[in-house]
Amino acid sequence: MDELKSMVLESAAYQQKQRAQYTPRFFMERFGELIKKQDIQEYVENAFLFSCEIAESLVTDIEINKNIHNKCLKGCSHCCTQPIQILEAERIVIINKINRDFSPEDKRKIKHAIKQFQKDLRSKVGAVKHTSKFRQDYLKQGLYCPFLGEDGACSIYNSRPINCRTYYEYISPESCERQDYSDTSIAFEDAQFTIYFMLKNALIAYAEYHGIDYIFLWDRYVNKNNIELLPFSVNTNDF
Repeated sequence: MDELKSMVLESAAYQQKQRAQYTPRFFMERFGELIKKQDIQEYVENAFLFSCEIAESLVTDIEINKNIHNKCLKGCSHCCTQPIQILEAERIVIINKINRDFSPEDKRKIKHAIKQFQKDLRSKVGAVKHTSKFRQDYLKQGLYCPFLGEDGACSIYNSRPINCRTYYEYISPESCERQDYSDTSIAFEDAQFTIYFMLKNALIAYAEYHGIDYIFLWDRYVNKNNIELLPFSVNTNDF
């Protein structure tokens, strides 16, 4: 475990150094045409997915350097019973994924799964609250995310939220099954910060070109004060 803790510290320092290059100027040069032509929601999706790709690649660099491999595999879904709160930017990415890639039948199934999840949660836990007690009560129910397929794979994997992307188990998936996350799992908060840092600069680039208040865009799409629980934030009328 000392090696894992060392990896976290090294990852944080490495990511801090690497993410410094992703300035507003970088996004203007790299995504200039998208900034000019796309509406804000299309641009937010592209900026979000690019930022996630970079953050994940930086974690992978550390894993390779340390010769440590996470144990997260397709079909291992114990962490999918955790309450995941998402930003407006993440909601947009998920909705676009559904509208773009899901068949009419898949859309029907996911609508039913979301509505059933909401019903089950309300009846077993009650109203959604941002408290530690709500989280504890939620975890006791073992409610799986409605986006988890029958095959144990995430149906929105490439568009999944930040918290789902930056949490890894390094010893055994059995630890996740026991909900024993403290000693064998790592939440790469530095990877999350990299994504927020990049999204901030991506929005600054868009705002400067279009003459929009950057703070307005940040509050609308990335401000953590606007987070909602995943199954409740996705409106089934949007797809």
